[in-house]
Amino acid sequence: MGYIKPFFLSSLLVRAVPAAILQLSRVGWTATSDSFKIGNEPSKAIDNDVNSFWSSNYSPDDPLPNYITIDMQSTRIVTSVSIQPRQDSPNGRFGEHRIELSIDGTNWNTPVAVGTFVSCPRPNSKRFTTDYIGVFAYKAQYMSVYDEARV
Repeated sequence: MGYIKPFFLSSLLVRAVPAAILQLSRVGWTATSDSFKIGNEPSKAIDNDVNSFWSSNYSPDDPLPNYITIDMQSTRIVTSVSIQPRQDSPNGRFGEHRIELSIDGTNWNTPVAVGTFVSCPRPNSKRFTTDYIGVFAYKAQYMSVYDEARV
């Protein structure tokens, strides 16, 4: 039996100063994935429509992990991501996940976030882990979110 994997990137956040968190504009961004169902293409994850979503193919099922990669078209400073789960059904919501960043789309850092999202219709926010000097802001043009187990 296959599963739907919804993903709607509700916001990618940048923190410029400790008191300010800003949502980045997604104008011009593109999305690709290793799998998608016709009608739920990767671009649906970044289209600003809470009722549309990306779904991996589930008939036949593409086994986990599946991933979606967002190209922000230029290097940004990012600190966290917020993922809006599918609104019309709990089917296939992200559970265990990891998030990786890259400046060039080829060389990826160690995961900046690993964990389990809660299965609910509210956005799941993930603040990135710190690097060796305690900084949690990363330069990146690309972000990949891997779905490793569903809830």
